[in-house]
Amino acid sequence: MVRRTFRLRTFSYLSLSHRRTHTHTHRFTNAHRALTLLYNVCGASHVQTVRCMEILADITFRVGNKNALLHQRHVVEILERLRGVNHFETIQARVKLALMMFTLEEKKQGIELLLQCVRAMDIIGGVGNPETSMLYLKLGKMYRSVFQPTMAHRCFSEALRRAVYDRDVQIQAHRELALLNSDTGHHSQALKIQKRAYELCNFYYGPKHAMTEQSKAFYKAMTKRLVDSRALK
Repeated sequence: MVRRTFRLRTFSYLSLSHRRTHTHTHRFTNAHRALTLLYNVCGASHVQTVRCMEILADITFRVGNKNALLHQRHVVEILERLRGVNHFETIQARVKLALMMFTLEEKKQGIELLLQCVRAMDIIGGVGNPETSMLYLKLGKMYRSVFQPTMAHRCFSEALRRAVYDRDVQIQAHRELALLNSDTGHHSQALKIQKRAYELCNFYYGPKHAMTEQSKAFYKAMTKRLVDSRALK
């Protein structure tokens, strides 16, 4: 009976923490109450405690509070003890931490941590692991936003090479390469790559799909950039 009551209270607090109609303070308070209950009953190193701590990190991150990094680091530390350093779940938690760090202005550390995650995934799945295609895509976006086009190009190209079975990554990698080429003044190459992205969208999703229409709009924008660049010469 006590355990059942505990579960009901915990899930009640967690459900309240997920409600978008509540303010950040309410969501944080409810998640914190659930975490306190889990600490007291299950202990700090229980998987449910980790899940709750991750919810707390998410709530804090959404409002740009750097305490999110503290919560997510705790998640990583506990998972390293529970699952092991190179367990998939632990790596995913580190990926999340890397993205949080980058967004919250710890850009260099975020990039370095994401690189470590890619290497760890390659240890698990072997070099060329297709599951790392999305990580390379994220890494490329990081490099592009800090104006490192050479590294960004390498990452997008690697994402494309590994995305044998992931059509969404294929499309996104083409689009990112097109944008990168456009940003660096290679408009003709950008148009060629974006055309390929549009063709993939049309093939996989059909002409009326939102992704296809968006890709078509990008293609038109790339065409205009190319025409404008030639007019300036």
